[in-house]
Amino acid sequence: MYAIVEISGFDYKVKPGDRISVPHQDAKEGSKLKFTSVKLLKDDELKINPDATVITEVLSHRKGRKIIVYKFKKRKGYRRKTGYRDMLTDLKVTAIKPGTSNKGKTPAKGGESVKATETSKPARPKAKSGKEKSAKGNEE
Repeated sequence: MYAIVEISGFDYKVKPGDRISVPHQDAKEGSKLKFTSVKLLKDDELKINPDATVITEVLSHRKGRKIIVYKFKKRKGYRRKTGYRDMLTDLKVTAIKPGTSNKGKTPAKGGESVKATETSKPARPKAKSGKEKSAKGNEE
């Protein structure tokens, strides 16, 4: 079983027992975090289940590797070297819970298409061009 979960704007493919590094989470080491934004769940078949959750345990907080930013303009004597290190949180996935909802949908396969139920909107009329320009030389 695996799930694709969104954590701080990034998508991660996780299985129970996986260890992942994510952007800094505000939680103490050893505490449990529950993520409910599961985009996809795979056990026997693919499901999009809005009630699925991923439960993780915070292992540690640390700094990532150093990213160097070097700005340079040729023939101007302009050089700037700076760097930064992102704060990261190491998580261990303890469980993936599919939820109790039976509303899970199977995504379309291969050549099958999904029908949209949107109603068609009437086309807007074209905007008028505004004031017509008068020729400056023709005024008397």
